[in-house]
Amino acid sequence: MDIWKAAKTGDTLQVQQLVEGGTSINQKDEKGRTPLIYCAHSGHYKTLKQVLSKAVDPHTGSDIGTPLVAASYGGYLECMKEILNYGVDINHLAKVKINRNNNIVIEETGEKTWNDDITALIAACHNGHAECVDVLLKNKADPNVQKQNNHKGATALIRAASHGHVQCVKLLLQYGAKPGHRSHRGITALGNAMKGGHQEIVKLIRFVTVWLLKET
Repeated sequence: MDIWKAAKTGDTLQVQQLVEGGTSINQKDEKGRTPLIYCAHSGHYKTLKQVLSKAVDPHTGSDIGTPLVAASYGGYLECMKEILNYGVDINHLAKVKINRNNNIVIEETGEKTWNDDITALIAACHNGHAECVDVLLKNKADPNVQKQNNHKGATALIRAASHGHVQCVKLLLQYGAKPGHRSHRGITALGNAMKGGHQEIVKLIRFVTVWLLKET
């Protein structure tokens, strides 16, 4: 078993034996993914903790993002917390490959894909991982970071509202997400919530928008 498969399957003992045998813990496979990326993506906390202790660079990215983005996207809270302990840039825009539904592409299927960039917060909001969103915001994740490397330019709030993730929207608004922020195509969180029929989110955003207007 190679070190990437061992990390992907959470085989902590095998990873340790391979490293002790001279295998580099930082080496990338043909997809540019490190063992740490696979641990984070698969949510294997014990293996991830061991890999991080071996002088691994927690900032190294791949086609599925950085370790922090991968853990946030999968909703692996303990993995995410452990990576944050290593002082990573919580607002880093990581390069990823996405499909037409804005999902990160893990395995190539022949479908059309696009290059994109994404923060850990946007990744967590995309899949509705409210506990991860809460921890990221408490650790100073910026809710208004805008995706720059594509034509859409979505924020975490736009992504959460689009998918109907009410608790994520509540947290984002609580931590200062701007409800009127527009993407590069003029899309707002409110517009996407209305389009998706997410009435509770529509009410939330309208309430906060009115409150903000009264404060100015």
